[in-house]
Amino acid sequence: MGCHDPVPRNVFSYSAAISACENASEWQQAFALFETMQQAQATPNAVVFNALISACKSQWQLAIHWFQEMPDALHDVITYTTSISSCEKGGQWQHALFLFHQMPRAQLQPNQITYNATISACEKGRQSQQAMKLFEAMPMSRVQPDVITYNALISASEGGQWDHALHIFAKMHEAQLQHDVISYSAAISAAEKGKQWQLALLFFQTMLRVPGWWFGRFLFFHSVGNNHPN
Repeated sequence: MGCHDPVPRNVFSYSAAISACENASEWQQAFALFETMQQAQATPNAVVFNALISACKSQWQLAIHWFQEMPDALHDVITYTTSISSCEKGGQWQHALFLFHQMPRAQLQPNQITYNATISACEKGRQSQQAMKLFEAMPMSRVQPDVITYNALISASEGGQWDHALHIFAKMHEAQLQHDVISYSAAISAAEKGKQWQLALLFFQTMLRVPGWWFGRFLFFHSVGNNHPN
């Protein structure tokens, strides 16, 4: 082969290129590469399809399209998790929950990231009971909840069950997890909805010791402004 001859492309080089588009959120470029790959008669593997789905994280319909186009035999935990995450970002909690419940049929075990994405999807859909069911199922799957899990649960409960949201906030200590600014922000929001401005003040004062606390200051002033007695 001469020094000016093109380097032959294989599935690995296509995978790397599509993954680069995924990281840059350039889903249109990823699609173009996939079409080129098909024209070159290179058979896409799970890495390629997963990168395509991940590149569509802001386009849940396209993510589902590629999930369905992907051969069932190639589906893995990453496939389901990235698809669920895309549905979560698109506010499609029903689709996220459906995919989650399809995993046992595919003989796949959801991991911590899968649970968190599905719980977050339920949180955005204001489905606090569904979120709690998922949380309660985690020990049976031998999956340990983390701060992201609890934060999503607090946010899911803050709307109509502010006292339950604060109970979840308190249970983080039992789980030996450190509250972060998102935890406090969600707790402040829950206290605001429960018209508990004194409690919101306590959370805010405690949050001042957490790195990045200023992200939650708006929630505090909103809470006090709405509920402080005249």
